[in-house]
Amino acid sequence: MPQNGTRSLDRILRTLRATMRTHGLPRPDRLVISTRSRSIHLEFTSTAPLDRVTGLLLWANTLHGVSLTWTHRPGGVFALAATGRTGAGLGIGMACSIPASAVGARVLDLGAGARLASFPESFDLARTFGVAEHDTESVSFNEVADLLGFARTTAAPVVVAVAA
Repeated sequence: MPQNGTRSLDRILRTLRATMRTHGLPRPDRLVISTRSRSIHLEFTSTAPLDRVTGLLLWANTLHGVSLTWTHRPGGVFALAATGRTGAGLGIGMACSIPASAVGARVLDLGAGARLASFPESFDLARTFGVAEHDTESVSFNEVADLLGFARTTAAPVVVAVAA
């Protein structure tokens, strides 16, 4: 590796460590560093499903220009992805996957390609959340945080309907 590539990697690692220490952030399970784009990709994979989402939200809360998306994957799995930048300008992408059951969801087959996800009335979400399998939908930080809180405090099922 050229000398300037090593210096760049050292700067990225120092920025990452400083961000983790300053904010008391959880350690990701996977880390991919790109010196070319001056960015990092973090993944949370080995902790309990709700803890993965918590870790991602804790990191996202420290970043600027955060964008969050949900993707509904086959088998009733939701993938949460986030991107943003540290105050030092380091780009960070994050991801975690959780089974729908982790948030009290049931996967239902509606047939004819119709897929619908909706929360029970006890979960006060301002809009209907619907995402087809393989589709991605933007979601706000507050919606994910509210869902996480809801999942931690109740066993009431969230209904996720999926067509075959």
